[in-house]
Amino acid sequence: MPRFQRLFAPTPLGAVALACALHLVVLAAATVLGHDMEGSWCCSAWNRWDTSWYEQIARDGYSHELSGEGAYRMAFFPLFPLLMRAASLLGGSLVVSGVLVSACATLVASRTLFELIRLDDSPANARRAVAWLNFFPTSFFLVAAYTEATFLCFALLAFLAARKDRYLSAGIAGALCGATRLTGLALLPALAVEALLTTRERGDGRYLRRLAPLVLIAPLGFLSYLAINWWMYGRATQFLDFQLNLWQHLPVPPWSELLAGIRMMHATRMTVERVMLHDAKAASILIVFATVVFAALRLRLSYTVFALAAGWLATGVSWDISAPRYALAVWPMFWGLARLTRHQALGLMLGGVSGFLLAFVAAQFMAGGWAY
Repeated sequence: MPRFQRLFAPTPLGAVALACALHLVVLAAATVLGHDMEGSWCCSAWNRWDTSWYEQIARDGYSHELSGEGAYRMAFFPLFPLLMRAASLLGGSLVVSGVLVSACATLVASRTLFELIRLDDSPANARRAVAWLNFFPTSFFLVAAYTEATFLCFALLAFLAARKDRYLSAGIAGALCGATRLTGLALLPALAVEALLTTRERGDGRYLRRLAPLVLIAPLGFLSYLAINWWMYGRATQFLDFQLNLWQHLPVPPWSELLAGIRMMHATRMTVERVMLHDAKAASILIVFATVVFAALRLRLSYTVFALAAGWLATGVSWDISAPRYALAVWPMFWGLARLTRHQALGLMLGGVSGFLLAFVAAQFMAGGWAY
């Protein structure tokens, strides 16, 4: 433990070092596994599932097609493919550029999570939360060419800026979230509540001054996505039709998906497919619910609002087979896990289980199997 304390001290730099160490192991192991699956050293093993859609958008942009691949691409928000394209200008493939964007965003998110939790909790709990962020069963997607790391990076930066009374910066970070994932909509009500809390704590009566940049700037990211829909199809909400007709996604209460998952668990024998499609979905919805309860009892009201709104957006959709990955957006979950695992024995036990599941998810992804 003393050596661990020296290497990964409970400081912002230690948090970054911890995240870097964990994900270097994940990246190296996954790349070796991908080599074994593909038979040659190449980035194709990383180009799975949603990554291929982001690569297409980064290479070709969106399309006017009402069917086929062009229509499927419209379900994905623009910021991450834009960052992939920008990073690729430095050399390398779009997929490798996407992995690098995610890796850098993960390091920023880890440092920011540490600083944010440190405002209200101990350095030890803040470091433990960073460990959980980077060792959660689906944290593999924080280094894959997916949007999870980018979204978390900007969401955490928005909250940290708000806590430091920098609401212009919070609004900009919120706009970047809104251009990354639909879950970015959860930020506006949460930051509005945070502005109210800041005003009460400082007693300066400047609520409207703090709220203004949030209202004027934070929605611009999502509005940019609606503008793309309008430009391509003459209808700002065209993506909703594609979500329903092509992806079978319809807004539903999260508990309906939870009950559907539980019914499948009772009706079918345990297989890898059932675990990936139904067991994990039910477990992620329960974890999100527990996070909301934890936030309501122990954390600031703004964090509770975000956990509830982001959790609902992440799990309140029909055929939500990506819920275990979407749940990464509900960052107070890692704070709750940090508090839960303060006792070393429990931490080692749950950490071992999480590590096994993380390796399983990474292996599924690199082998081309379904992995959220």
